[in-house]
Amino acid sequence: MHDPDQDRLMSQRMAYFRIKQRRLGEAYERFLRDRLAPGGSIILVECRHSWPTTRLGPRHVFQVGGSGGATPEEYLQGGPRVAEWLARMGAKVRRWDAPAPDGESPEAEWGFEDAMRGDLERVAAEHGCRMVRVVFDEPQDASPLVAELYRWWYRLLGFESTRLLVGSFILMDP
Repeated sequence: MHDPDQDRLMSQRMAYFRIKQRRLGEAYERFLRDRLAPGGSIILVECRHSWPTTRLGPRHVFQVGGSGGATPEEYLQGGPRVAEWLARMGAKVRRWDAPAPDGESPEAEWGFEDAMRGDLERVAAEHGCRMVRVVFDEPQDASPLVAELYRWWYRLLGFESTRLLVGSFILMDP
């Protein structure tokens, strides 16, 4: 994944890969077996958000852009907002040059890889655990649930439950 919009600050100094775990794997299975009490619960958070990608191989896809900034269409074809933003940033171009997508994949940061579910269901059954699935379509769809969870937790701890500090990536003004 490369996001020339939201990752502009980081991509000036580095390049990085986002790696999506597709299967549970031996280490995570062992962790669950060793740490999860029999009869406990595995909470599986499944965001169904997908994004246009270019397949490079059976296990490698490339995604330009990401959720929360420009739309997939703006990343791929450009548009007035992109042109204006690039001009403000001092770029010489007015659109990004991205490879044409040939399909959709789970979004690099948020999208859940379905192959993982089967592994977790098997481990839960073998260990006598319950699996709870929290399924939603867009990353921000879970925000009200998370806010209510914190509100409940704060009340349980005796804290005021009407305040919540929310961080937003590395760009925060305390």
